[in-house]
Amino acid sequence: MSESISSTVKHSGLTLDSVFVEVQHSEGLGLPKSNHIRFFHTAMRGNRLATENLQEFIRRNLARYVFSRAQLENYRVNDDLDTAVSEAMRIMAENGDASAEGTGNVLDEVLIYAFLEEKLKAPKLMSRVELYTELAKFHSECKGIHLLSPKDLPDNTKFQMVFGASNIIDDIKTAIDHAFETIVKIDNHESREVLMVQKTVLDQFFEQSEVDLLSEILIPQPGKPESYDTAYGIFLGYQLGLNPSGRGDDFETLAEQKMLLDIKEHASYIAEKIAAVGLNAHSFYVYIVPFNDAEKEKTQIMDAVLRGGAPV
Repeated sequence: MSESISSTVKHSGLTLDSVFVEVQHSEGLGLPKSNHIRFFHTAMRGNRLATENLQEFIRRNLARYVFSRAQLENYRVNDDLDTAVSEAMRIMAENGDASAEGTGNVLDEVLIYAFLEEKLKAPKLMSRVELYTELAKFHSECKGIHLLSPKDLPDNTKFQMVFGASNIIDDIKTAIDHAFETIVKIDNHESREVLMVQKTVLDQFFEQSEVDLLSEILIPQPGKPESYDTAYGIFLGYQLGLNPSGRGDDFETLAEQKMLLDIKEHASYIAEKIAAVGLNAHSFYVYIVPFNDAEKEKTQIMDAVLRGGAPV
């Protein structure tokens, strides 16, 4: 039997590693279970954080974000992958515009999917757009639900069902606060979220080995302890807050210095938030990205994505 499920993000061509540069730092969250806080930025050109490659990355993965593995396999079998992209765009357009929170159309709801798949190596069980379009009756609070195998994070002894929370807003502390508002809602309804996964997720897969693995993990077995734990993945976007006007070649150095200061200050704030809501016994995986103008760009990027597609 497989030890993990397959990822859905494309691993060829323009990848997340092609879009983002990781900022190395020594900050942590001080939790007893596996955790990390990681910081990334896009390429800097003309004293600005560039977003063109990010837009293209999202276009290339749009159908993979919107559809389940079983649905995508049906498109492949019928040699109709181009239709999958246009259909994914149609579904998202019907859900609302690029600022419609909770529909799966907002940039942070797409990026939590990408970062948990690519950086945490936790493939999706359901993305936010699937939770909104296919499973609305469950009223899920999550921005996505992923599964992390113990083999992909050595500190883990169990599989982890990773619940996603995310926010992009100019002020990073406000972004953290909003993400934790979501986390508290998820925690308050965790049994409902888990039941939704148990009732629905097996229909999203077509590989029998993956169905068998998920059945063993997710379906309670008499006399056996649960083989998974619950964890949280967080994506945060904020405004870097450096004026590029009049800056020379020192802008990139100043930008990275500012990022390091932001990480140091806000890692401790996130740790305080985790303690304040009583979730220290859970794993947390945090991903932070700065923008030039966070609230404006999060809509502009998704507007640009939804005006055109790319092959799956």
